[in-house]
Amino acid sequence: MDMTNETLIVLCWELYEQGIPKIRIAKRLGKHRETIHLWIKGIKGVGLLGFLDKYKQTKKGERKKRQVNPIIKRRVWGFRFHPIIGMGRGIDVEYIRAYLS
Repeated sequence: MDMTNETLIVLCWELYEQGIPKIRIAKRLGKHRETIHLWIKGIKGVGLLGFLDKYKQTKKGERKKRQVNPIIKRRVWGFRFHPIIGMGRGIDVEYIRAYLS
């Protein structure tokens, strides 16, 4: 039976109030223990209803795109493996500036 995360948050809080250790709550709900820690910390801060409202609001917005422009990515990788610039020691910014100008 699949449950929504809101239901799991409520169950998490109820189990925590009964004194069940967080690691057991995580195993029982099928979530990572760090997720349980974050939920409980958030609920302690603003209360259960406040946390649920905040949780729902964060899920409504659009996510930021994580992808880097492929042209920039290709150039950085080229610099990383360049025989003079890269060589596994990091990128020499001054050399790149001179190289590009």
